[in-house]
Amino acid sequence: MLFDKKSDYQAVGKILAKLKIKVWVNCPLRLRPIYQKVKESLIDKNVSFRLTGSRLGLATDTIHYLDFMAYLIGSSNFKVNTNFLDRKLTPSKRKGFLELNGTLYLNFGQQARCELTSYASGDSPPLIDIFNQQARYIFSNQFIEPGKDQLGWISQAKNGWPWEKIKFKTPLISETTTTIVEDILKNGRCDLTPYQESSKIHLALLEPLR
Repeated sequence: MLFDKKSDYQAVGKILAKLKIKVWVNCPLRLRPIYQKVKESLIDKNVSFRLTGSRLGLATDTIHYLDFMAYLIGSSNFKVNTNFLDRKLTPSKRKGFLELNGTLYLNFGQQARCELTSYASGDSPPLIDIFNQQARYIFSNQFIEPGKDQLGWISQAKNGWPWEKIKFKTPLISETTTTIVEDILKNGRCDLTPYQESSKIHLALLEPLR
């Protein structure tokens, strides 16, 4: 999360507007080529996204998946259901911070649903499942190593739903950063989320979590 106080988002937004500074927020999942292909193939917006795994750090990483969902369906309007989160907070790997486990539901109305489940114990690797009536993708972070080939699986209605392996690469941070900086310097823009839009996403998540 950018900030843990609601007032900070507006205060920073005013400073940026006054100084006419363009700002984007570094939630880079939308820049990954494999996820851009997912967006292209899920023609209908009626999308479901599921993430499961052990000790995923929901307080830390949920914003990244939310940003990706907003990119995937072209909407940042959603409601958060925290009723199924574990009431016991756990220490974060970062000293002085706390983490959340359990299940967090995010509803984008008729357009999409997002379900994030973090087990408080065990070593279950992160598994991502993205699907609608057009296609289904499965990705496991167990196989993700930046810069090397990784495996995913795709099943599509147009082919009769057989499962097929797909190979892809997760760009190195240095590669992603280079692309972003070059785009800003050459074109005055980049494909990350603008601050105002990202603030809206952050605040819609922050208040229910608090």
